[in-house]
Amino acid sequence: MEARVSQALKPWCILGHFNAIQSIEERKGVGSQTNYGSEISKFNLFIRQTGLLDIPMISRKYMWYKPNGTCKSRINRILVSREWLDC
Repeated sequence: MEARVSQALKPWCILGHFNAIQSIEERKGVGSQTNYGSEISKFNLFIRQTGLLDIPMISRKYMWYKPNGTCKSRINRILVSREWLDC
């Protein structure tokens, strides 16, 4: 006999400064010799396993800048569940 969960999923949202990237294109000038493959894989796995969707930012591609402008990253994110979008 198969057990079924009848509880409806509730909408939820996570937003903030993750200090992680989903692809190498989201970071420029920061440790160009660094291999971010493991970080990228783990962060993408977290997003997939939780079923979250990354809401794109409209105003800017990068959210963190070094004061002299030589380094930049997209580390601020809004991750939401599909139920959140339905609301």
